[in-house]
Amino acid sequence: AGQSVFARGGPTAVAAALASAAREHGTEIRTAARVARVRHDRSANCVLGVTLADGEDIDAPLVVSTLDPQTTLLGLLEPEVPGPRLSWRASNVRQRGVTARVELALGALPSFPAADGDEPRLRGRILIAPSLRYLDLAARAARHGATADEPLIEATIPTLIDPARADGWKKSKKVRHVLSAVVQAVAPDAAADD
Repeated sequence: AGQSVFARGGPTAVAAALASAAREHGTEIRTAARVARVRHDRSANCVLGVTLADGEDIDAPLVVSTLDPQTTLLGLLEPEVPGPRLSWRASNVRQRGVTARVELALGALPSFPAADGDEPRLRGRILIAPSLRYLDLAARAARHGATADEPLIEATIPTLIDPARADGWKKSKKVRHVLSAVVQAVAPDAAADD
């Protein structure tokens, strides 16, 4: 159903490589350092840096936030920075998540009739969404805060490219593959065992 790219060692290896490259260029990386606010120079209309929750100021000519828009715009900036219109728009962003990520430890490759036993076809993205009506029904359930009876599922089997990805699951010697799936149209309050 589409091309997928896997890094050997998984997302952790990608993050470690990015951090290493950034450090080589003088970047200091801090984790568990909560930002309390983004400092801003009103007269120059530019960012000055951030203030951490412990009161420490870190100067920076550029601040990139990966937080949600409400937290970034309404919680970290002074109200005059985004202004009334953007503040109003950010306050109206609906943020109810409707996806879940599931990883399954498998003793063997699953059988997909469309793949016809062709292992290379399983190395890409596996999409379970047989029709537009199927997608509409899944989305309709999400709009009403429910979990779809038949959700859209996007799955990959990264162990076909990097067998070491199964190592963390090998408490049981029967695990040969890991299937990683993103399931869409899951109720925001669904329990992990639903």
